[in-house]
Amino acid sequence: MIDYRLWHPICLTIILGMLGISAYCLILLAPYDDAWSGEAVTFMTGDAMAMVLCLILFASIYMDKKIGLDMLFFMCLLSLEFILLLTEFQRMYVETYDPASPIVWISYLIGNSLFPVLIWVFGNYERTAMDVTKEQYRPYGILLNILLIIITAMNVGQALTGWLFSVEDGVYTVTEYDNYQNALIVLLCFICLALAIRFGTTITQKLVSLLYLAVPLILLYTQLPYYNPSLMYLTNILMFIFIYSGIYMSRGITIAKNKAAMTERKINLMITRIEPRYLNEALISIESIEGNPEETRRAIAMFRKYLSENVSTISQMMPIPFKAELDHVRIYTDLEKLRFKEKVNVIYDIRADQFKLPSMTVQMMVENAIKHGITQREEGGTVTVTSEELEDAFRITVADDGVGFDANTPRDTSRSHIGLDNLEARLKNVVNGTFEITSTPGKGTVAVVTIPKKAKKSRS
Repeated sequence: MIDYRLWHPICLTIILGMLGISAYCLILLAPYDDAWSGEAVTFMTGDAMAMVLCLILFASIYMDKKIGLDMLFFMCLLSLEFILLLTEFQRMYVETYDPASPIVWISYLIGNSLFPVLIWVFGNYERTAMDVTKEQYRPYGILLNILLIIITAMNVGQALTGWLFSVEDGVYTVTEYDNYQNALIVLLCFICLALAIRFGTTITQKLVSLLYLAVPLILLYTQLPYYNPSLMYLTNILMFIFIYSGIYMSRGITIAKNKAAMTERKINLMITRIEPRYLNEALISIESIEGNPEETRRAIAMFRKYLSENVSTISQMMPIPFKAELDHVRIYTDLEKLRFKEKVNVIYDIRADQFKLPSMTVQMMVENAIKHGITQREEGGTVTVTSEELEDAFRITVADDGVGFDANTPRDTSRSHIGLDNLEARLKNVVNGTFEITSTPGKGTVAVVTIPKKAKKSRS
């Protein structure tokens, strides 16, 4: 972030400079008559409105207290566009009354010189807005710099020799060498477009870059040999509005995500603060009551361990080792065995354990198998937990021979089904995993989790 204390005077100085240049141009144009042509009035009105829009955009960002390097380049784009519009405004005004004035020739030269600079600045804006690293940007930056130097040298040559274009009585005429400059400008645009395609993180970023670069170029070539830069600059302003909207839309999304992450952290903090110290002490006291059967003591001890592991596991946002998850599941199933006796039988077939997964994944699968599967049968049943390594993934299967259900019926809004939906979402978001469940009424249910070996990075 740029120091707001510096940003404040910088922006204010630029705004005052824009207003000062505008006032100077009006004074410069004052001696001319006021007999305007219809076309001149149309474009000059558009230029004037676009200049006002530049000032409004600049002033609105001036009030922003969170300015990054991308916004600095955006402000440079606005400033350059303002100068180009002002130059064009001046050219069209003078050209209407005094086509032979040197102001017309100078205006064309300024426009030809600043337009490639505008594209170069846009490339740097892309670099900062898309978080392109210096190493990634280096080949693009070298090409942009070389092209800008060549184009600048060509315009210096134009100022000295007039070898690119000429203006006689308001008629703009290009030479064959001007095509070389236009080709270099097109190459500048393609480099910026390649940046957007390669590093743009959203469709909006890529689309805005495409429109910003393509529309002026189309207008540039469709206007030849009658060259009128106003259309290019006015379309640029339209693109700036899209960019400006995209910046604040992206910022709004980022703020929303940060708020969600903050809320998530607060919830986790609350969970971790349910430090089972007091509950643990209470359970120890209950466990120590004289006369408690041994089975009761064992159940309380297991529950204390389960409670501690449960709180610790829930607070984990990153994937946890499968071994840690399995230890937690074993405690849970041991408690269920104490409760349901012979009705609950659990078999572990662990063939792979060197991988990670979201916390509570297997716990939830086993819990559903016990509560909604085997314990719904009078004679109980068996839950089998299997893990195995495939060529490109790890697979965990939880199968039961319980009552089953009709998989074709829509899931209801009960807690268990909401939990399965959440499990599926967490698997996809955290490890790019998948969750599938099949069931046959009267025969049982099979739930399968597949975790790719090259899983995407989880969100912290």
